[in-house]
Amino acid sequence: MHSQTHLIVEMARLVTNTAQDGQQALDKCVDLAFNHSLQPRDMLVLVTEVDRLTGWNLHQAWKPPAVFDRSDAQARLTAPR
Repeated sequence: MHSQTHLIVEMARLVTNTAQDGQQALDKCVDLAFNHSLQPRDMLVLVTEVDRLTGWNLHQAWKPPAVFDRSDAQARLTAPR
C-alpha cells in the first residue's frame, strides 16, 4: 500500500511538472490511472495530490464512478473555471 501511495505522489509531481492548466492535468491523471490500473480511490488521491501542489481544485471535477470506465471518466472530467 505504501509503495502505491509513493507511486501516486510521483505521478502527481509528473502531472504538475508537465501540465499547462487544470484541464491538461485532469487528462494526464486519467491517462496515468489507466496506464497503471489505478482504482477510483487511488485516482482521487492522485487528483487531490495534484491539487495540493497546484491549487487547481481538480477534485471538484472528479466524481469517481462505481465502475471506472475511461469514456465515462473523460466525459466527467472538466476542470473548474
